[in-house]
Amino acid sequence: MAEAPAIAVVIPVYKEINTVGAALRRVLDCGYQTEVAVVGDGSSDGTREYLKQIENPRVRGGQEGRMARPGHSARGNTLLSLPGLTAE
Repeated sequence: MAEAPAIAVVIPVYKEINTVGAALRRVLDCGYQTEVAVVGDGSSDGTREYLKQIENPRVRGGQEGRMARPGHSARGNTLLSLPGLTAE
């Protein structure tokens, strides 16, 4: 059986404290080999602090001010971006 493709998912966040946790869980549990780069743009609602507490080697976050080049830190074979979070 072939190894699942490596997928890098970029999640831009701005004031997403209520949705970012569910979005991360869904991406990490999607059934593919994934990594997540969460890029922020100066949220003041606690999103950045929440991301700093995550201790998962597949999640990198808190990269403020990098919205213009979110794929810069991605390492997967395939790059996906989630525009706007809806975790309902």
